[in-house]
Amino acid sequence: MAKNILVIINIIVSLIGLYNTYLQYRKENLSNNPAAKAVVIKNILILGLIVGVLNMIPILINYFNVEKSFENDVSTETMKIAVIIIDIENHSIHDISKKVAARLNKNKINVTTSLFTNQFVIDGIFDKIFDGDAEVIQSLKLSEYCDYLILGKSSASYNEGSEFQGMITATVSIRINIISSKTGNGKGYFDVSEPGAGFSKAEAEKLASERILNILEPQIMATIRK
Repeated sequence: MAKNILVIINIIVSLIGLYNTYLQYRKENLSNNPAAKAVVIKNILILGLIVGVLNMIPILINYFNVEKSFENDVSTETMKIAVIIIDIENHSIHDISKKVAARLNKNKINVTTSLFTNQFVIDGIFDKIFDGDAEVIQSLKLSEYCDYLILGKSSASYNEGSEFQGMITATVSIRINIISSKTGNGKGYFDVSEPGAGFSKAEAEKLASERILNILEPQIMATIRK
């Protein structure tokens, strides 16, 4: 809208300037008056300068809007994130990690689940970073591979005392820690928990995990964009 208004103003200023120049041409008889001719040329130059300034305004507006967007928001299209979620036995849960990554990829974020190996967890590096050891992040130079680390610890509990015979209720809980690989500081820390029901533990846990994913995606995005 603002751009269209500036175009209209630009046209009006140009037409007024050209009309005034024409009137002065008729009045002063430029062919016989070199001084008047110089004045008209000066007016044309001034008109050109005004038009140029008006043309620069939308460019400057766009520039500062882009700069502001980079200051107030994270450029998700260039962001790289590494995700790993483990269970209470310190085993990487590849299925959930990949599903989290898939959800975040839809937000134009470059997410990987292959940066960390099982040895990363076995050697206790996962726990050190999860607990806020920034020196480990710096020593591993993780900032060369990603912008943020999303570390998760998952647990599940089961209840077979459902009012429906044979039905099992599973409650899946995940504690998420989002950490900047550049500073080693925590970006956000939160817990999510959801129930699910099924005729087997695996079925109930799968449903609970799907519900967890629906909560995790918006919470992670909100945390990253803080």
